[in-house]
Amino acid sequence: MRLRRIIRGKENNRDADRKLREIAAGLDLPNPFSIERLCDAISKKRGRPLYLHAVDRGTAEQVPCGVWLATDIGDHVFVEESTSELHRSHIILHELCHMLLKHSFVPDPNSPDSRAITANSSFSNISMETISSMLGRTSYTTRDEQEAEALAGLIAGRVQAAKEDPAASDDRLVAHLLHALREA
Repeated sequence: MRLRRIIRGKENNRDADRKLREIAAGLDLPNPFSIERLCDAISKKRGRPLYLHAVDRGTAEQVPCGVWLATDIGDHVFVEESTSELHRSHIILHELCHMLLKHSFVPDPNSPDSRAITANSSFSNISMETISSMLGRTSYTTRDEQEAEALAGLIAGRVQAAKEDPAASDDRLVAHLLHALREA
């Protein structure tokens, strides 16, 4: 994947490519992979609970299909409930990538986006005062969104490669054992 086409900006594209590839390569992916197991691993790595919530977007187009809210007690990822399992997993992965990239945005509680999100009943039990960062997936026009999407693509590529060829696993012991079994 050519990341330079996805990520635009003033920062040197090679540095951005390298940073994303290093994060993707350094991530210990659960085997067998599931998005829930990856959430558990990232929660442990960050030292804070991570909660997944289904969101009924209804007809409110301004409510993003995915939202990451960081509060003083944990991380909350909200994902559209009326979508396919594959799309759900990708939305969650995208939001997890914001965490891995240490993206942060302090919301203005009076902004139209904040009001639209908090007006949705799925968010009613979270007070805007407890939110330390809020990122919502609505478009890919910002650098943070482009980086999160590119990193999600790299991680998804690693997951797919491991499914197609278990011998290509990042786990050297697993790869060695599989290679030995094939040679026998």
